[in-house]
Amino acid sequence: MIKKIFLAIFVIFLTIYFFCLSIWLNIPPEKLTLWLNQIVIQKTTNQFEIKFKDVVPRWSGVDIAKVLITDKLKKNEIMDAQYIDIDVNPFSFLMNLGIPFKAEIYNGLVSGKLQFFPTRIIVDVAQINIRQIPLVFNTRILPAPVYMDIHSSFVLKEILSAEITVESQQFNISFNDTKFKNIVKLPTLSLKLFSMNGELQNNRLTIKASTYGDIVSKITGTIFINSKTIYRSGLDIQASGSLSSEYKNKVDPLVMQILKSFQNANGQIKLKIGGSVQYPKINKN
Repeated sequence: MIKKIFLAIFVIFLTIYFFCLSIWLNIPPEKLTLWLNQIVIQKTTNQFEIKFKDVVPRWSGVDIAKVLITDKLKKNEIMDAQYIDIDVNPFSFLMNLGIPFKAEIYNGLVSGKLQFFPTRIIVDVAQINIRQIPLVFNTRILPAPVYMDIHSSFVLKEILSAEITVESQQFNISFNDTKFKNIVKLPTLSLKLFSMNGELQNNRLTIKASTYGDIVSKITGTIFINSKTIYRSGLDIQASGSLSSEYKNKVDPLVMQILKSFQNANGQIKLKIGGSVQYPKINKN
């Protein structure tokens, strides 16, 4: 008798599942795309615009051809992700294994999963070319591709919290095409390693970072996130470091004089960075 009851429940469950699945698979992609874009418009701030292109349902999830995020105030592209693949397996959902997803972004591969108990998003980025990110590319400080690996974990509660790890090896920073090129001589800066750990809590991003190469440095501090206007986020950052002897010989004497004004008795450069992301204020620490 009990076996028959369980079998009946199982059959009913499968019937409901396949009925819902048939409805899902028959939703026209253009209508699903329109609906998703309308939902996002209602949920996002006036500063950012998120657009989905070619959202196609499939039996185990959804495929999205493109997601474009732009800053409406500055009319700048922030992120362009392509070939997003989201798996929605009801059995994985019930067992809290999460909803996995993957995408391509600036020659890198993004993979991760969304979990619900607690609600958490885990994101891994492998070999993203940060030079292709518009906000970075427009500065023209990276003459060649720079690839980074990023691991992050976001806990979605009433207040967003996150842990972020960033690492990149062997890349150059060039100032040849920046607005400083006609003022002072700034040779290409070669870094063998850049690493950063960050923790986001209550709109406060606490960071610890270090670099090795032409400049050996340690950076610590807090970024006070302004969720409405990210460029107005406040800065409270301390940085200390020193230049390699080889790099010092290449730097314009005027630059060295400026840097010396930030040195302590041991010859180490120590900075305190305040102000905002848009208008940082740099002082001797």
